[in-house]
Amino acid sequence: MLQKHINLVDLDTYENQYSALTQSSIEQIDPDDVAEIMFTSGTTGEPKGVILTHFNLVSNLIGTIERITPKPNTRLMSVLPLSHMFEQMGGLFVALYYGSSITYATSRQPAALTKLMKERKITTLLIVPQGLELLMNSIFREAERKGKLKLLIFLLSLSKPLPIFARRLVFKSNVLAGLGGALDLIISGGAALPRSLAEKWEGFGIKIVQGYGATEASPSISTNSIKNRNLDSVGKPLFNLQVKLGESDEILVKGPSITPGYWNSPNVTKETFQDGWYKTGDLGNIDSKGDLYIKGRKKDMIVLSNGQNVYPEDIETILNTHPEIDSSVILGINKGDSVNVHAVVIASNPSNISKAIEFTNTQLAEHQKIRDYTIWEEEDFPRTHTLKIKKNLVAEQIQNETGSEKEKITSKSDPPTKESRTVEHLIAEICEKELSELKPELTLGEDLGIDSLGRVEILSAIESDFGIYIDENEITSTTTIMQLNQMVQSGSTSPNQTKFSRWSRTGWAKTIRSLVQNLILIPFVKYCYKLNILDTENINNITGPVIFTCNHALSMDNWLIIKAFPSKWRGKLAIAGADHLWDRPLFGLYGPLLGNGFPIVRSGPVRPSLENLSNILDEGWSVLIYPEGELTIGGPMKPFLNGIGLLAKETRVPIIPMKLVINEFGNPVRFPVKTRGDVEIRFGKELELVPDASIEETTETIQKAVETL
Repeated sequence: MLQKHINLVDLDTYENQYSALTQSSIEQIDPDDVAEIMFTSGTTGEPKGVILTHFNLVSNLIGTIERITPKPNTRLMSVLPLSHMFEQMGGLFVALYYGSSITYATSRQPAALTKLMKERKITTLLIVPQGLELLMNSIFREAERKGKLKLLIFLLSLSKPLPIFARRLVFKSNVLAGLGGALDLIISGGAALPRSLAEKWEGFGIKIVQGYGATEASPSISTNSIKNRNLDSVGKPLFNLQVKLGESDEILVKGPSITPGYWNSPNVTKETFQDGWYKTGDLGNIDSKGDLYIKGRKKDMIVLSNGQNVYPEDIETILNTHPEIDSSVILGINKGDSVNVHAVVIASNPSNISKAIEFTNTQLAEHQKIRDYTIWEEEDFPRTHTLKIKKNLVAEQIQNETGSEKEKITSKSDPPTKESRTVEHLIAEICEKELSELKPELTLGEDLGIDSLGRVEILSAIESDFGIYIDENEITSTTTIMQLNQMVQSGSTSPNQTKFSRWSRTGWAKTIRSLVQNLILIPFVKYCYKLNILDTENINNITGPVIFTCNHALSMDNWLIIKAFPSKWRGKLAIAGADHLWDRPLFGLYGPLLGNGFPIVRSGPVRPSLENLSNILDEGWSVLIYPEGELTIGGPMKPFLNGIGLLAKETRVPIIPMKLVINEFGNPVRFPVKTRGDVEIRFGKELELVPDASIEETTETIQKAVETL
């Protein structure tokens, strides 16, 4: 293993390296060769490098597809990073094996995800419970905004006894339409899926399949099938894995997809395996049907003084069903020489907690009964980004609750109202800081340690609490609290609702456009201008789609350029126009019809425009864009806007520079024309852009290429 010398590949420049590969340079791979080393998070120490071989991955792929079989027409949206084994196996390897399409989301904000689901008619979604919670919250917020929240809740209760296809009919025109209309399967993993959340999604007519796994298992260990969905269980173990319960009901796994060990960590490897069985650290039980149930982490299990074991999740499940309890954590608290089962609860009416405890205890065995409780004064428990409660922090705070500590906790008993909540309150909850610690100059990433998913969580909370939408791409790890506050104060009260039509790219519009261009517009241009077209050989051997970049020097340059294009390019060309043009009467009709024009914003949130432009390229159309952003009749050329650099880096399609040179303006606006204009249009060669260059450097390269033609 790892005896072969494999060349190091820089992913940023992989595209260029790949084009230079030959068949003979492709290494022969053996099953036991290492395919990848996945580093798990180091919450309890240094990150561990999990070794996964080609045999591990292929074995897990075979086991997974036996249980969940996508179709070639499945359209899957990838939300999680590919550094997450759940996404890598389910959202990449399985989809590629069946030839399903994969759409990679560039934003994880609910508004952006639902927009993408509509555009791509997504049928399948792989996502962690936190993402499902964010999407569900956005559905309920939208219903509340429209005054239809009570109706939504009523329809959900009404749909429970109905078969899945009937539920889809109930929600077809509202909820399902808002999710694109095609979503029918959600695969949840990475964390425990609350049954109440799963029931809501199933209530809409969307099937929920949950599974269980670990990076060390490549990652799937068990999963439900689409036909047999048990919302309480993580399904049956994969057919090619052995699963059994060890000491204290710890889940042990053996099989071909289990890692051979950890990178350069023989001691950790030895501690993690027992007679060839991988010790997951999770506790569970297996019923008579072979379904696996997760009780929780072994480290969370409470061992009483008499040696009996208590599984906190069993108690929490019952306690959380009581209407007075919003959330709870069950801990083992040392009381002298004994260990008591202790409940930490969040309740809207603390005076009724004792009734909720009594209700729970009547359904528990004697050794499981809750002996005492603490009221948690915060609005929520500290959580991970996958909505897992950080029990260690809760336990630490409760265990250390002496006089001064208790005063510190109860001082928070008056949580801010929704009206008085600030951005600082949201950040304090997410990064678990005291409000007094949050200074305006602190950055989200470098100072507070909030990662990309945490930033999405903040933006979703801002949208929920303040009704303010901020594009995910506007904040980075270097954004300060002060800057985020400024964004909230100046932010839009709703997501960008720009609608980009597709009708100009339909067959009937193409036919009309071709007739009008060839019979009217091109002859008119020929009558008004003497047009000299140079260097068309630079585009003869190129296949689309490409982005053509040109200076914007004449009011009629669109028609001149259309005339200059060979017919094969002219018929598949879309022209970007400044968004303000669509404010003109009828331009929204004749602009797209005659020139296949589409709007692109010049300032403000540019992401929706760039996404629409990318969609046009994906459909096989080439794009003509004027990077100056405004018309400069006769020149000189103005600096290009950085949007073209961003576009070139993100789309990675060929960039062809063009230049319009005016030899004689003429007087084409008068009829009959007395003086014809004289114009040259020059085509440059495809640009060789540096992959790791910055957006600004890429923009400058494109600008120089146009200038020097």
